[in-house]
Amino acid sequence: MTVLVTLLILIPMFIAPMATNKFLNQAYEIVASNLGVVYLAMGLLTLLFLLILAMSRYGNIKLGKEDEKPEYGNFGWASMLFCCGIGASLVLYGTTEWVDYYLKPPFGAEPKSIEAIAWASTYGMFHWGIIGWAIYCFPGVAIGYSYYVRNSGSLKTSTGCEAILGNQRNGNLARVIDLIYMIALVGVLGAGLGLTSPVVSATITEFFSIEQNLTITVSCLLVCMLIYSISLYFGVEEGKNTRFEFGASAGGYYKFHLMKNISMENILNLYSNYLEDPQNIDVDYTMNLVMNINKYISTTLAYQTIYDDNAFQGLQTRQVFGLGINYNF
Repeated sequence: MTVLVTLLILIPMFIAPMATNKFLNQAYEIVASNLGVVYLAMGLLTLLFLLILAMSRYGNIKLGKEDEKPEYGNFGWASMLFCCGIGASLVLYGTTEWVDYYLKPPFGAEPKSIEAIAWASTYGMFHWGIIGWAIYCFPGVAIGYSYYVRNSGSLKTSTGCEAILGNQRNGNLARVIDLIYMIALVGVLGAGLGLTSPVVSATITEFFSIEQNLTITVSCLLVCMLIYSISLYFGVEEGKNTRFEFGASAGGYYKFHLMKNISMENILNLYSNYLEDPQNIDVDYTMNLVMNINKYISTTLAYQTIYDDNAFQGLQTRQVFGLGINYNF
């Protein structure tokens, strides 16, 4: 049913794109002109509600089991939310939005004027500010609570409305809510990929000095879809072949000669992970002792010790003896 309704909406867009664009622009103007104040008021009320919720006793509810630890650190969660929330918008619009307001300023200001510059430097905050994130967060809290705390078993949009739907959580109204969400999701994904892919393809063609064409744009679109699909299907959970850390490192290097033909090389690296036990400093020290016996034979003694509590709860050491034969021909 969802697929059928979505196709019924998308097919006319492909058949008559100009007429569809005109209709959508008119609908947007009607909504923006008549419901703009309502939209802003709802955004502000959403932000206030979430702040009250966070500071109340309900803000301490864990989305998951009591003994579970977060899968990712705060910085990791923030990065994923940031990229998923406004990643494509920043690529396309974030660096050029001010130009649009400079050339077409709001509230009847004169284009390219001092007043237009003032609007251009401040108006974007209405799009990228905290109210926008509050609108993202509101349904996330409702769906996350139903799924992780009440064990609803589904991440559908209607799941977040179970408290209101009651016994009708699997009824027609729930299906309508999920249908509207899926249609909106298709539109958002289409807009994100459709607007980002030409920017990526234009960057590639400009960098390699080749002519931009439909084949390159479609290829970029398919590559982006492939990357998204692989990331969604495989993830990084099982095996965890990647690890993200944020911290500071310091290194030192010192080499000197013990005797004429004997040199000692010292390499020290220190690292502290700010996201997990920053007081536990990782240590990696290597000593290389090189002895040139004569112009043909040399030996190397290497000693390395590592302390990394994420890998092993203890001290790791390594010793290497090497014998080299040098002959020039």
